[in-house]
Parts: sequence; structure tokens; C-alpha cells
Amino acid sequence: MRSRTAMILICLALIIVFLSVYNFPKKVDVSREALSMTDKKEEKVSVKVDGTLYRPIFKEWSFSGKISIESYPYTKNHDMMVLKITQRNKGINGSTLAYLSSESNPDLGADIKFNNDFSVFNILTTTELRDGKVNREADIVSITYPAKNYEEAVQTQKSIEIKLNQ
Repeated sequence: MRSRTAMILICLALIIVFLSVYNFPKKVDVSREALSMTDKKEEKVSVKVDGTLYRPIFKEWSFSGKISIESYPYTKNHDMMVLKITQRNKGINGSTLAYLSSESNPDLGADIKFNNDFSVFNILTTTELRDGKVNREADIVSITYPAKNYEEAVQTQKSIEIKLNQ
């Protein structure tokens, strides 16, 4: 009887250790045609996501890799910091998207909300990220997927916010 109890406790301990240490990685490699909007215009942009989403049970989730936005050279030419998922609810993750700079360029970033496979996302940034320099008069930019027009983008953004904040 004691050996059976000891074996069960050992198995439980191993399961707990495994769940505490393993990150449950999910590889993400997608390219999405998103809608980029400012107050002045809207245009289609390609967003390439290549990396790994780490989903540990007892720790903070994170995404390590690269998120590159067409027509935003800064996102292609600079290393992206690991995304620490600071909000999670109903399949939507929230984080700060930041790129490391050289000494001559500033650190630039954005607010990003996405689901686990990046089939839904919204990136809220400024034209500074596109231009790679600080500009006090930069426009706010929203890059949303899926969306073909302004109305669909707003609907996707509302859906993301509702899920994340419920």
C-alpha cells in the first residue's frame, strides 16, 4: 500500500514539475494582408509574423520572433524585443511591440493585440515606426486584420477589445 501511494506521489510530482517547466511552444509563420489606417488614408499592407508563441501554464506567455510590416523598414531592419503577454482573455493576447534601436535611432514600438495564430490582430502605432524617427506630429496608425475596409477594421477592433476586456 505504501509503495502504491509513494508511486502516485512521485507521478504527481513529475507531472507538476513538467507543467511548471514546459512552455507549450506554438510555431507561427504567417503572412497577412492587413488594412493600415490613419485619419488621412487607408491602405493594404503585408504583415509577416515568424516566431514562436510560448504558453506556459504557470508563467507569463510570450512571443519570440519577428513581426515585419511592409512599408515599415524599421520593423525589418531592427531586432524585435520578446513580446511579454501582459493581457490574456478569451483567446486574445495583449502586449507591447518594441524594436531595439542602434544608438542613432530611437526605440520605437506599438500596442499589439492578437489571437494565438495571428488570424486576428490589431497593431496601434504611429508613423514614427514607419519612418524610424521621432516626430512630434506623427499620425496614429491602426493596422488591422482581417479587414478590407474601414467598417470591417472597426468591427474587428471592437471584437478584440470586447474579448480582451470582458
